[in-house]
Amino acid sequence: MVSPALATRRWALPAMSVGVFCIQLDSFALNLALPQIGRDIRARGDGLQW
Repeated sequence: MVSPALATRRWALPAMSVGVFCIQLDSFALNLALPQIGRDIRARGDGLQW
């Protein structure tokens, strides 16, 4: 029988890995779309920096 604390620790690394992957994917998608977003709202490069 696996203790609840050990079971929780087993899921911690995969859960954190999925979270970091989602953040990186979102950042990549935003950086890829940023030039088009700038053209659509007629913003300059410094106006798109957050």
